[in-house]
Amino acid sequence: MKKNTLIFLVILFFTACEISGQTIAGLPSSEIVKTQWQEAVAAYEAGDNDLFLERMKRLKASRPYAQFVTRNLLRAYALQGDQAAIEAIVSEAILQGVVIPLEDIDELKPYLEKQIIQSLIAEMQTNSIPKGLSAPFLETTIEGELIEGVSYDKTSNRYFLSSISSGNIWQVDTSGTPKIFINNDDIY
Repeated sequence: MKKNTLIFLVILFFTACEISGQTIAGLPSSEIVKTQWQEAVAAYEAGDNDLFLERMKRLKASRPYAQFVTRNLLRAYALQGDQAAIEAIVSEAILQGVVIPLEDIDELKPYLEKQIIQSLIAEMQTNSIPKGLSAPFLETTIEGELIEGVSYDKTSNRYFLSSISSGNIWQVDTSGTPKIFINNDDIY
C-alpha cells in the first residue's frame, strides 16, 4: 500500500467517525457532548430538575471521568433529594482516586453534615495525600526519543508511544519490549 493511500484511509476513517458523531472509542463526539451539556444547563436554569438529572446521567455515561460532569451529577441528585445516589457517586470518586470539593457545590450543603457523607469526605481527602514514591507503570529500552504521548490498547494488551523527536510511533508490550509501529521515514 502506498504512503499516500494509507494517509488518505486514516483521514477518511477519522472523518467518518466525526460525521457519524462517534469517536474511535465509540463515545459521542465533542459536539454531541457540548449539545448535551447545553441541554443540561438549560434544564438546570429552567428549574427542571428531572430533565437536568436525566441529561447529567447521559453525560456521565459518555464522560465518566470528567470532574465537571461528576460535580453536576452530584448537584442533580442533591436537587432530587437522593442521598443514596450522592453516596454512590462520592464512593465511586474515592475508588477512582479523585478529590471533589463537595463543599463548593451549594446544593450539597444540606448533606454535608450527615455522618455518612462526612466519613466519605474524610476518605476522599486521603486521595490527595501522597502515598510515597511514585513508580513507573511501564519501563522500556527506547533510548534517544522524547516521548510525548502514551496510549494503551486493551485488546492487544500493548502500549503505543509517540516520539516528538523522531516522529516514530512505537508499540511496547507489557514487558517493555519496544518495536517501531510506524516509522516516520516511511511516511514522508
